[in-house]
Amino acid sequence: MRKLSLAFLVLLLFLTACGGEKYTVSFYSDGEKLFPDIEVGGEPVNLPLPQMEGREFLGWHDEAGRKYDDNSIFTGNTTLYAQWAKKIFAVKFLDYDDSVIEAMEVEYGTGIDDPPAAEREGYEFIGWDQPLDKITGDLIVRARYQKRAYTVVFVDWEGLVLAEATVLHGEAALSPEPPERAGYVFLGWDKNFENITSDIVIAPVYERIDFKTEYADGGYYIGAYYGDEETVVIPNELDGIPVIGISAGAFQDNLRIKNVVFPASLKEIAERAFYNCRSLTKIEFPEGLEVIGAEAFADCWALTEAVFPATLSHIGDLAFYNCDLIAEIVLPASLKTMGAGVFENCTRVERAEIHAEIIGVQAFSGCSMLKELIIGDEVKRIDPHAFFACSSLVEVYIPSSVIAIGDHVFSWCGKLQSVRTDLDNLENLRSIFEQITLIYANFEIEPRD
Repeated sequence: MRKLSLAFLVLLLFLTACGGEKYTVSFYSDGEKLFPDIEVGGEPVNLPLPQMEGREFLGWHDEAGRKYDDNSIFTGNTTLYAQWAKKIFAVKFLDYDDSVIEAMEVEYGTGIDDPPAAEREGYEFIGWDQPLDKITGDLIVRARYQKRAYTVVFVDWEGLVLAEATVLHGEAALSPEPPERAGYVFLGWDKNFENITSDIVIAPVYERIDFKTEYADGGYYIGAYYGDEETVVIPNELDGIPVIGISAGAFQDNLRIKNVVFPASLKEIAERAFYNCRSLTKIEFPEGLEVIGAEAFADCWALTEAVFPATLSHIGDLAFYNCDLIAEIVLPASLKTMGAGVFENCTRVERAEIHAEIIGVQAFSGCSMLKELIIGDEVKRIDPHAFFACSSLVEVYIPSSVIAIGDHVFSWCGKLQSVRTDLDNLENLRSIFEQITLIYANFEIEPRD
């Protein structure tokens, strides 16, 4: 019996060892079952390997914190819990030139709430090129910029806006046409605007000048006067170039000028150049002057004297109209043409000596104080109304060189008593006067004494 019992016990132990007792192993994570339960005996088993996005699996642990792996032997029913660690990712912030601004490690799924600051001269940082609210992997992030924009304002000398523009950093602004300023020459702008790096206000720079000039015919013309002197001295040359003319209206309506000193190089005074210069008292024209334009000195009420050069060839219409204070006029033989009314209404002229080829229409009309009239042998023609209403004339000599006389040449010359000529020209002159119209004139045509 003992032998049998001993043999049975050995068999039972063997069967127990061979059949083994079974246990249940369960797998959980964060309260959720991950895998189906497995049955294990007294031998090691391969435990499942769970995966979860953004997490790194660290192993299985039971409630007591004991760790299990593929070499572990279970001795009872066991619930295992997955242990995790969040994945860590490398995030690099790069600048525009790929230099590293900052590098950091970030847990999966978290955002970067306070990214590094990025700066670039002349540019405005506008953000990063990747979203940073949830990091799910290694990441390279690059700074994004846009050029800064600046306001560029161009103003005139009084601060009034001429132009305004938005210009990007480092670029050039486009300037407006420089504003003209009477009495000044534009030199440039007060600031460089080829490379704009900030908001900027740009103003013109001027230099004070007395004369505005215009180039023509190989010399300068004075186009305007900006000074305030009573005596104006016009230079002979500017920058080595002669001053040859006074442009139309250059000094018109200047009420301050009393005297003008003309350059020896002067050849022309254009129309209305000194019109209505009511303080101008005396003019001495330089030798070399050839042309005086229409109305050049009209309404210069204070003008008392005008000395004409032997080079003068033309005087335009009404050139000295209404110059009330001129007392004497001497016109040179060089004068070939005269416009109408050159000295009309010069009521204080008492003496006129004329050597021009032609005495123009209404040349001395209304010169009511003209008493002494000398007509030189150079005169060939006297145009209509030349001495109309010269009411102080008493006697006139007309040389035989005059071959034509216009209507009303002495009309309204109430005091005129005698028109004289050379004896051999007497009949010719009478014939000329018989062919023209005269009113309010009663004179004899007589031989010269």
